[in-house]
Amino acid sequence: MLLDKDADCKKCNKWGQSALMMACEHDQIEIVKILLDRGANSNKCDNENQSPLMMACKHGQIEIVNMFLDRRADYNQRGSWGRSNVMIACKLGHTQIAKLLLEKRADCYKCDVFDQSPLMMACKHGQIEIVNMLLERGAYCNQCDKWGQSSLMMTCKHGHTEIGKMLLDRRADCNKCDKWGQSALMMACDHGRIEIVKILLDRGANSNKCDNKDQSPLMMKNSEDFVRARCRL
Repeated sequence: MLLDKDADCKKCNKWGQSALMMACEHDQIEIVKILLDRGANSNKCDNENQSPLMMACKHGQIEIVNMFLDRRADYNQRGSWGRSNVMIACKLGHTQIAKLLLEKRADCYKCDVFDQSPLMMACKHGQIEIVNMLLERGAYCNQCDKWGQSSLMMTCKHGHTEIGKMLLDRRADCNKCDKWGQSALMMACDHGRIEIVKILLDRGANSNKCDNKDQSPLMMKNSEDFVRARCRL
């Protein structure tokens, strides 16, 4: 009705958000379709550099994502911190949306401003299906962020055992260290991840390697897990 009375569908509020963005956020599929048919800009971003497609990806609105992709919205557009639509889907575990974007050849290798990849985000947040999908598409598991941390390190720190196994099966380097000299084994010990500690030791992790402060895995705050894992070998 408002559009029939020449309401401006491209107008934005003080945060730079358009009617299209708000409709995406609240899964208003019919309204999104009407706005797009009336010429709403699907690539216009708000003040935080988020596009309507990013909003739909963030909230898991798969029908709206499909609609944007059919209308050739820019799926490689980057928002705040240099994060893309596929990164957002990977981080939040929206598997079908991630799959749709990857099928459109969304860039799954490019990193954000912290040099973190979609794979790192999926690993950190325990999104096992998405991790598998990215690995099948050739995502590089030994890539590191600006702090020198790899997907395996993030996985070990957060205790995602099955993802850790998947990465090791893909020859993730279990002895790689970050800028503080800490390895995946040290992180697993420090956070009390006993199952991961055992897996890493089984796969040849160096139990005597020290970090930049000359601390070994045995010196970490949860080192009793390291001792138990060693005793099981």
